[in-house]
Amino acid sequence: MAIENLKTELDNIKLKLSECRKRGLDTKIAELKQKLVDLNEARKKLKEANDKTKEKIHENDEEYREKSKRESEIKSEINSVKKGLELYKNNSCPTCQAPLDSEFHRNGALFLCRNCRTHL
Repeated sequence: MAIENLKTELDNIKLKLSECRKRGLDTKIAELKQKLVDLNEARKKLKEANDKTKEKIHENDEEYREKSKRESEIKSEINSVKKGLELYKNNSCPTCQAPLDSEFHRNGALFLCRNCRTHL
């Protein structure tokens, strides 16, 4: 009988050991599930931050393009005015190439000078 009792007790110990291992695995599984949930939340936050960053980059890019275009337009206007002034300095009308002896042409030179100073 003693062997039977020992065998039963051994089976009980094996069962308890199995249950302990299972509880340990269940605990580990629960920990891993929680870690997955936490990582998923972090992923969502990261995606949201990434989307906001992409949007801001797009806005900044658009603003840069607009300002760059405006800068080119202003530079072109300034160059045009400078060329007109150079023609006036050489005593020639930039439009009609006539001499600049008349009052009409002298007033045009003053206008170009003022316009150039405004853009500089």
